[in-house]
Amino acid sequence: MLKKECTSKQYEIEIDDLMAIIDADADHEDDSDWDEVLSEQLDLLDGITDSDYNGHFGNYIFLTIDSKYDNDKTWDAIETTIKNHIKGISI
Repeated sequence: MLKKECTSKQYEIEIDDLMAIIDADADHEDDSDWDEVLSEQLDLLDGITDSDYNGHFGNYIFLTIDSKYDNDKTWDAIETTIKNHIKGISI
């Protein structure tokens, strides 16, 4: 019998206004105080990898969460990071 264990999950997060995120990336492209584009900011969160978005596949952010971090604390951090990014607040 095979022993199986879920070690991570991939998610797609629907975003009402993906262009606001893409615009925020572009607005701060040359800003030395701006740390990263949103995908890089998300990947800095514990347990998050492979964050991506571009609009080609719709208004979604795609990311992978390590199973031990798939909890309310991580989801709150993801939501806060997205909202702050749109407002122009870098982590």
